[in-house]
Amino acid sequence: MAKFWKKNKDLVVSGTLATVIGGLLLSLGGLFQDFFANAYAQLGIYDYYAGMDIATALLVVAGIAAIWLFIRRRKKTKRKQLASRRSLAIFIIIVALIVSGGIGLNIYHRLHSKNVFTVVIAQFDGADPKEHMISQRLEKMINDQHHTDIQVILLPETIASEKQATRIGKQHHANVVIRGFYHNDEPKQIIAYAHLIHDVTIDQNVIINPTGESILSGMIDTTITTSGTLTFGMAVDHMNAGVIQLSSFLIGVNQINKEEWPAAERSFAAALAQSASAPLLTRDILLYFRGLTWLIQDKLDNGRQDLEAVVASRANGVTSSMRSNAHHALGYIAKDAKKYADAEAHYTQAIVHNNRSVGAYISRGITRGDLKKYDEALKDFDKAIVLAKDIDAPYGYPYNGRGVIFYMQDKKDEALREFDKAIALDKKNVNYLANKGVLLTEKNQFTQAIELFDKAIKIEPNQADLYFKRGFAYERKGNTVKAVNDYTTAIKYNPRYIDPYNNRGAIYLEAKEFDKAIKDFDRALSVDPADVDLYINRSLALYSKGIQLMVHEATKNEGTELIKKAAADAETSIKLNPEMPDGYVVIGQIHLLNGEEYYAQALEAFNQAIERDDRNGKVYAMRGLIFAVEERYDEALADYNAAITFNPRHPDAYLGRARLKMGLEFDLEGALADYNTAAYVAPQDPKVYLERAHFYHMMLQDENKARKDAEKVIELAKNSPEAAKARDILAEL
Repeated sequence: MAKFWKKNKDLVVSGTLATVIGGLLLSLGGLFQDFFANAYAQLGIYDYYAGMDIATALLVVAGIAAIWLFIRRRKKTKRKQLASRRSLAIFIIIVALIVSGGIGLNIYHRLHSKNVFTVVIAQFDGADPKEHMISQRLEKMINDQHHTDIQVILLPETIASEKQATRIGKQHHANVVIRGFYHNDEPKQIIAYAHLIHDVTIDQNVIINPTGESILSGMIDTTITTSGTLTFGMAVDHMNAGVIQLSSFLIGVNQINKEEWPAAERSFAAALAQSASAPLLTRDILLYFRGLTWLIQDKLDNGRQDLEAVVASRANGVTSSMRSNAHHALGYIAKDAKKYADAEAHYTQAIVHNNRSVGAYISRGITRGDLKKYDEALKDFDKAIVLAKDIDAPYGYPYNGRGVIFYMQDKKDEALREFDKAIALDKKNVNYLANKGVLLTEKNQFTQAIELFDKAIKIEPNQADLYFKRGFAYERKGNTVKAVNDYTTAIKYNPRYIDPYNNRGAIYLEAKEFDKAIKDFDRALSVDPADVDLYINRSLALYSKGIQLMVHEATKNEGTELIKKAAADAETSIKLNPEMPDGYVVIGQIHLLNGEEYYAQALEAFNQAIERDDRNGKVYAMRGLIFAVEERYDEALADYNAAITFNPRHPDAYLGRARLKMGLEFDLEGALADYNTAAYVAPQDPKVYLERAHFYHMMLQDENKARKDAEKVIELAKNSPEAAKARDILAEL
């Protein structure tokens, strides 16, 4: 024995240490299994025991490394050291095979069971279960539906508690555990408990919308996801009706799990139909689940009716969790209808029934932002941040919500800090990246904004809104080619998204590609025929195209028709929103185009526009022209000065003021300065050079400069009326 010990001491010591440390590490693995299971859940993988195996494997590897260091520190002969290393190598291989086998089995289970909805049915406790065989009959009813993706597991024993149901459910990777007992007072009934391992809840994202009058606004993107547990009781009779109803309900829950919303809706309706003959499965439970399926299909009126019935019910079967979720869903429906006060009330009730609901606090915070209750909104997000500390997964929504509120208060630096906090918690959340990108676009930090949109698009390459927002950043940066490309891609992924049509059409309008612009505005209006901005933009495109056609005699009639359509669009915009000035501007332009007999109507339209927006330089310049023609020179000069103040790059204002200086005051030096400024701000506008050529020729008798400007007109617009007048000037020189 002594000889054996002396010869194999290191092997025995290392083996014993490996066994002891391995056992300790296996125990520690159980402590870390929740951490890894929750990490899996974030990837959509619900596998409790795979998490434990991963934790154990990592800890065992750490233990083996410690043993290896222990052996290496021992002073041994080369022969003994080699023997010890071989022993350790064998031990490592055995442990690795065991751990790999366990992990492999779990991975195999996930890959081959991810579409299987597992229902565990325990034996029902109480008198005479063999006579009624509720478990076996329930299994048969489900199997008779021929849903191959539903697996039913019958337990030979009863389940006595909710805790035991949770443990057994996780052990079998189950979605639902059914247990119950035979009701002694009512022989025709049993009491069943459906224990949903994954509850149906509402998920929400805070998203910034960079279009419309409100540059940033909160929006909830609602989806139904699975997390947590829910247990409720039901009375089921021994007859087939009760079993069929329970089967329909379970099939509906499976269809929710598979996101087959219309099918789930029909299953719950079938279960509700059984309730008409007998009070079997709790009706409120069925309404609750059907209401959520209505909601996810955007059938909000139907969903509201079902969910309102749930929150109004006083039945014991409606749990606090269900009432909270139902109020949360009703809050979403109210917010969608812009009934923000009603939405706030529902979210408050959701919190009353579950004061640890992070989602309810976030949703109420967003709604309070819509109501401009900014301080209260921030308190809600702060509460959500505190509650979210109990959630293992990264949870940046409250910080993102705070960022939205700060932006609404024009506190952009504070908003930026909050978005950064959200991104730090979840670097792959495209909403956080996009929100920060929109904010940086508003701060004119276009390169950084585009980089954020690039990251978001790599994560979700099919989301139209991300391309639109990046396109908007490119447009603001001045890169209209890339902006158009992004708007086009956004339309590809969502052909009913009007914002990229509108923005792309505006770029085409600015580039004088009027046909393309009109086509984009037409498409957008076919989606939303009540959008005021679209009517205004189309009226400008039609007006500009009409002016272009009216220049030539062959297309004059066609141009006149387009001008009429432009007027009709402008009138429609005024009817939709009488307080917007743009429609009046277009109407005034059209009257101005029609000649002096329509100047009174044009003047009235421009007055209406200025009354609604007194900082539009273009309108002052056009009204100044009317005043000048009517010889109301002081008013004309005041309007031209106002036009230059509010729009220093508007050439018509400088041209009009130059004429007044030349005609009224004979201020030739001042007039020349205005002509020069007009040429500086509009270097490609032929009419600017034409007027300055006249000025050089008639007032300053500077033939060289007059000739140079006339030639510039011909160079810019060879076949235009301006070019013809320029040739007349050259002929006179």
